[in-house]
Amino acid sequence: MPEYVHLAYPQEWVRGDDTAVRGTAFADGERFDAHALHDQFADVTSREEFRQVLTSLQGYYAVVHAVDGTVFAATDHAQSIPLFYAPESGVVSDSARWVRETLDDPTVDAVAEAEYLTATYVTGDETLYPSIRQLQAGELLALDTSGATPTVHTERHWTYSPTATADDPDATPSERLAAFDDAMVESFERTLAVADGRPVVVPLSGGYDSRLIASMLVRLDYEGDVYTFTYGQPGSPDVRVAEDIAASLGLPWRYVEYTADDWYEWFNGVEREAYYERADNFDAIPNLTGWPAIGELLADGWLPEDALVVPGQTVAGIGGHLPDPLLDAVTEDGAVAPEAIDPENDAATDAFVESVLDEHYVQWDRTDALDRAFAERIRKVVDGVCQPGDPTSAYAAWEWQERQSKFLCSDGRIYEHWGLDWWLPLWDPGVAAAWGAFPATARADKRRYTEYVETLYADVADVDDTEAERTHANDSRLTAGITRALSAVEDSPLADLARPLYRRYRTRTHSRSHGHLGHLGILPPEQFDRLYTAERTHHALRAVEALGRVAFDPPHERGWPGETLSVAALDRTRSANGPVATSPRSDSVAPDDGELVEPTSDD
Repeated sequence: MPEYVHLAYPQEWVRGDDTAVRGTAFADGERFDAHALHDQFADVTSREEFRQVLTSLQGYYAVVHAVDGTVFAATDHAQSIPLFYAPESGVVSDSARWVRETLDDPTVDAVAEAEYLTATYVTGDETLYPSIRQLQAGELLALDTSGATPTVHTERHWTYSPTATADDPDATPSERLAAFDDAMVESFERTLAVADGRPVVVPLSGGYDSRLIASMLVRLDYEGDVYTFTYGQPGSPDVRVAEDIAASLGLPWRYVEYTADDWYEWFNGVEREAYYERADNFDAIPNLTGWPAIGELLADGWLPEDALVVPGQTVAGIGGHLPDPLLDAVTEDGAVAPEAIDPENDAATDAFVESVLDEHYVQWDRTDALDRAFAERIRKVVDGVCQPGDPTSAYAAWEWQERQSKFLCSDGRIYEHWGLDWWLPLWDPGVAAAWGAFPATARADKRRYTEYVETLYADVADVDDTEAERTHANDSRLTAGITRALSAVEDSPLADLARPLYRRYRTRTHSRSHGHLGHLGILPPEQFDRLYTAERTHHALRAVEALGRVAFDPPHERGWPGETLSVAALDRTRSANGPVATSPRSDSVAPDDGELVEPTSDD
């Protein structure tokens, strides 16, 4: 490969003189492993040819190809294998950390840092560093390095932005479900082709997504071994329900216990730091949930080293987050009021932006100035990739390329760290297209998806409707009752009054063991008491730790940005922290005695 292309993990790529490919894809029913994909791209001589090959593929892959001073690069539709580049220097790599090392003292952008803290990822093609860019989901790059200064061109070869109305308004709900099932079967046939007789391992929860995967593997009678496992704190509803699902499907099941004290040891150990070296690319906090369980199961020999891990990331999750305000103008059959999809209707755009802020920018309070900056970024990242004026389309496009691709679909870094292959059947492009064909009202709250999974599971496992509908969320009367009560209050005039009272109650009563996974155990007890509030999940605390602003072992909080984020507070606390200004997670920031540094407030 040319000198301006650097692969930090060369053993995972199939490489030639000018072409490097990772992953597997399908075209016209034929499977192309990385060697075959390499041959597909090796003869490409133009951007048009490069795009043509990309649009023919369905799968999970990344490619870098150099032709006469121009580097072509692309990620798949889910950005499942990330790539990064520096527009000014013209370098491309699978590691943003390597790109940073080639640059002259890059600095962190305060707005991007604030977004990372409150959303846990940086949106668009940006990273924490303005001089380092990421290839977005379904994006191709043409980086011309032949001139005095590099020139950059990017475009999308795949987008996901289903409209509020159904693709085929005349189709009945049952016909749409049948088409969805056809797409699901095709996706799992591709999954089985990738597995090719190897053991398949399903991280099984008490929810619907992993249940769908396990049910489909049984339905299609996969020839190889299928294993399931669940992790969590003892007595967790997830554990109880998942064990019963595995038993109903006749699949082997293993439980990995999580405790708060376990999390402290795991998170503050050298193995987790090694994982972050690969997974933390200044774009999003690394996915961590299943990381300890995989390591434990490999260490004791239960998990085969040649297994294919098939986790439950799903395109249907986007429908599960469609906010009610965006659905107000959409009828059950998918009809939409004309004013709701008018590109000139500022109210529709504002509703979309507010919905994203309310749903995803939730980890930290911030100033109005930052909210305005975030709103502008939200509008910018969906420009050109969604139906103009349709807020449900804009919302789906935003979540596809941000939360889903950058955070959830980065799960692959976990399995790669432990030396395992992975595949995401529920984010298959065919499944995404079939799911997007439903009207927004059918996608909201994953309604049709839930019906589909319950019916499939009841049929394959031969259980009654009550058992098919059982999940971790409704497994106990107390949990179900609390959920119903919170939902009722949220939709009532009492919401504004009740919300701060509930948060205060949670802050006082929660401990490091809170939650079914016990994530908050990453902090020592005294530091937990100083930093935890109900508004902040473990994601927020992991984000501020990843930036090097705090540490948990030994504890320090020298870069703590305060209770309300602002650009001034971030700049001031970063300057006080020295190396953090240019190097998130800098090891040269010495711990202090654990005293919480509280910056002064500003506008």
